[in-house]
Amino acid sequence: MARTRLATAFSLFSNPLYRRLWVSGVIYSLGTWAERLATGWLVLIQTDSILASASTMAIRAAPGIIFAPFAGTLADRLPRQRVLATAVFSQAVITLLIGFVAFGGISSSWSVLPLVALLGIASSFSTPATHALTADIVGRQRVMSGISVYSTGARAVGVVGALIAGVLSDHAGPAAALFVAAGVLFVSASVMITINAPQTVRADKRAGVLSATTGMVKTMSGNPAIAALLVMALAVEIFGFAYQAVLPAVARDVLHVRATGYGSLSFMAGVGAVIGVAVLSLLGNYPHKGRLVLGVTFGFGFSMLAFAASTSLPISLFLILGLGAAAAMFDAMQWTLLQTSVPDEMRGRAVAAWVFAIGFGWIGHLTLGAIAEGAGVRWALVTSGCMLLVTGVAGTLAFRRIRIE
Repeated sequence: MARTRLATAFSLFSNPLYRRLWVSGVIYSLGTWAERLATGWLVLIQTDSILASASTMAIRAAPGIIFAPFAGTLADRLPRQRVLATAVFSQAVITLLIGFVAFGGISSSWSVLPLVALLGIASSFSTPATHALTADIVGRQRVMSGISVYSTGARAVGVVGALIAGVLSDHAGPAAALFVAAGVLFVSASVMITINAPQTVRADKRAGVLSATTGMVKTMSGNPAIAALLVMALAVEIFGFAYQAVLPAVARDVLHVRATGYGSLSFMAGVGAVIGVAVLSLLGNYPHKGRLVLGVTFGFGFSMLAFAASTSLPISLFLILGLGAAAAMFDAMQWTLLQTSVPDEMRGRAVAAWVFAIGFGWIGHLTLGAIAEGAGVRWALVTSGCMLLVTGVAGTLAFRRIRIE
């Protein structure tokens, strides 16, 4: 059975459009993982502030609150590959600018944060277009496999980007890592623009962008299942994914390693992510997706508590595998459930609603950063783990009431 499902997952590559999307996504992930690691480390070492470093993650997430709904509308009305390529090209330009700032040296985070905010805006447009385009290419019945295989490749190569960025930051400086990341993103955008996938259903253009976006909000909030999924995504983003904002401080202050060690932690989190989405790929069209999301949430919480207790780099490298797997599986399941819960013409807006929800993740980034600054990084992680378990319990009660299987 597992062999059959593996063959089914790999059969996606017989589609040339999917192959091109997968390759472009792998290149994109390589660049973005390198950029994020280099930017976070740059701000930490230049400002010596955990909160300032965490702020780079917060300011990256916040623009989704404003821009994601409009991004989803555009992804449903315009050719998705053009929306995607334009967003990634913009990220490449902005990453290059951050590299120049790093090359000149910074004395505070204020010179970097506005550029990171622009990266967040561009990402708000790339995410809905990517996953809606995946569904266009593979079809509604294979969305979970298509997204999981895409995520497997993207995360597998992305972790290499994090490791390379860590080594470059230690030996040539963060600016060098950022310049390399920008070049990789330019390559990704050039591949994306060539994906001429048929957009099976487009939103009605007779309604204006604002009215279409407003309609999306009403549709999402009026569907109990979608509303529950989005609230859960918001909670897990705030209490779970925010650990990434304090990971540079974990490396420096708890494990006492440099940028290469930080890169190794990011690498192992990525390896865990690859394992997680690979498991989803083998599950195929698993019928109990709601239960799986809940199980992943509980696993995320317990993994976080275990990671908080470690002061050893080898042990932490092992434990962060669980964090990476849980994070990747949770995201992939959310994307799948959202896209299969709405009409085809609203797929882009469904993912945009998810981007909007996780845009509030800045609350967690700043909260964990403040806790880490005041009480220590390990207490910040303990808080995160406990709140994830609470989220799992609340999600279980909500899913039973609205019968999400």
